Amino acid sequence: MGKADVVIINSISKQAFHQLLSSNATPETAVGEPVEWFADRMETIIGTVSVCGRSQGWTYAILRRDTMGTFRVFDSHERFRTPHTARVMLLREMVEVDAPGAERVAA
Repeated sequence: MGKADVVIINSISKQAFHQLLSSNATPETAVGEPVEWFADRMETIIGTVSVCGRSQGWTYAILRRDTMGTFRVFDSHERFRTPHTARVMLLREMVEVDAPGAERVAA
């Protein structure tokens, strides 16, 4: 992808997120309870924003497909003060993972 390319990250439902995971996979998507789910248009990268009871903050996790096509945790961060901050950081990271240097667009 070149500099003019656009990566679109969409909000998806919990059900759609779980349908992308293999039936035997239960990834540690984040510390805490997921409350928002996202995927790129090609569904090669997915992510969650979670509320973390342990630190009483917010966290996110990014999952990518491995060589077998199974989603695995690629990156995660915690201790955000608001869900908005965790969401913004997740979307930025998802775009960078999908296409470094691409224009950021969240739908």
